[in-house]
Amino acid sequence: MKTVALFGGSFDPPHRGHAQIIYWLCTQKSLDISEVWVLPTVHHAFGKELQPYEVRERMIQRMLQDEAFLASLGNDPYEIRRQVHIVRREEPFMVDTLTALRAENPDTKFLLVLGTDIYSETGQWARWDEVQTLASPLWIHRPGVKLPTGELLAFNAGMPPISSTDIRDRLSQGDMTYLTGEGADLAESVFNLIRAKKLYGWSDPPEPSPEVLIKEVDIEVSDLQDIYPPGSSFALKGYIRQVLGVLPGSSPNGSIVFQVLWDTTRHQKYQADLADWHRQKTRARFKGTEFSNPEPIPMSPILQYLKYPGDPVTQGMFFWTHDQPASGYLGLGIF
Repeated sequence: MKTVALFGGSFDPPHRGHAQIIYWLCTQKSLDISEVWVLPTVHHAFGKELQPYEVRERMIQRMLQDEAFLASLGNDPYEIRRQVHIVRREEPFMVDTLTALRAENPDTKFLLVLGTDIYSETGQWARWDEVQTLASPLWIHRPGVKLPTGELLAFNAGMPPISSTDIRDRLSQGDMTYLTGEGADLAESVFNLIRAKKLYGWSDPPEPSPEVLIKEVDIEVSDLQDIYPPGSSFALKGYIRQVLGVLPGSSPNGSIVFQVLWDTTRHQKYQADLADWHRQKTRARFKGTEFSNPEPIPMSPILQYLKYPGDPVTQGMFFWTHDQPASGYLGLGIF
C-alpha cells in the first residue's frame, strides 16, 4: 500500500512557504510518502473570492518547474518533480473529496497535510470527525501559531513566516519587498505571471513622455525656510531633468511653484536601481546577512537657495545645476 500526502489550499498565490512544505514532504523518508498530491481549492468552502482555478494551477506549475527557486529549497529539488502531482477535485468539502479518493484508490493510505494555523477552525469543517478517519492529519507548524501544550503533534517543516494574504497586500500596494531575487517569497516565474496578468491589484508605473512640464508643484514657504537656511544646497525629489523657473504660489500662507521638465531616462534608471535594491535586500535575508543599504531616492539636479536679508523668500531664490553635494532633498514627490 502506497502513502500519498494530500496538500490542499487556495494557493492564491503559491509561495515559498508552500514550496518548503512540499519539499519537506518529498524528502522525509521516515514518513514513507510515495507521492504528494497538491489540491488547489476550486470553490472556497467559506465563499472566499479567489483567482480563477486555472490561473492558480498555472502559478503552482510554474513554481514547481522553476529550477532556481527549487534549488533554493534544499539539496534534492528534483524529488519534487518526481513525486508531486496537481490534482483537481470538484467536491464542495474536504470530507467529500476524501470519500471519493478512498473509493477511487482503495489500496492507498492518505495523509492530510494541515497547517497549525487552521487547528482552531476545524470545528467549522463539514464532518471533521469523519475527515480524520478518512485521512490521517499531518500537522505542520506555522510560525507564530501557539497551541495548547500536549494537545497536538506538529512537525517543523522549516516553513518561513509567509502568507498569501501578506503577499497579496504587498502586491496591491506596489511593495516589492522580498518578492524578487534569490530567496524571494515568490518564484520568479510566478512573479512574472502576476505582473503580466496584473493580478492582485498590480499596476505598472506610468510611462512618462520624454519631457513633461510640471506647471504647478507647490511647496509651502515655511517648509523650505524651516528645513534649509539661505546658502543651503538641496535636490528636488523626482525624475527631473531641469528646473525651468520659480514663481510665487497661490497659497494664502505663501508658497512657491516649481516649473520643471520630467526626465524619462532618470525615471527608468531609478526603477532599475530600486529593483536591484530589492534583490539585494531579499538575498541578504535569504543568506542571513545584515543589510543596511538605504532605499534609492530619485534626485533632480542640485539647487542652491540664496536670499538677501529682508527680501521676500521668492525674490531671493536662485536655482542652478552644479557639482557640489546636496545637504538633503526637498520632498515634492514629482514622480
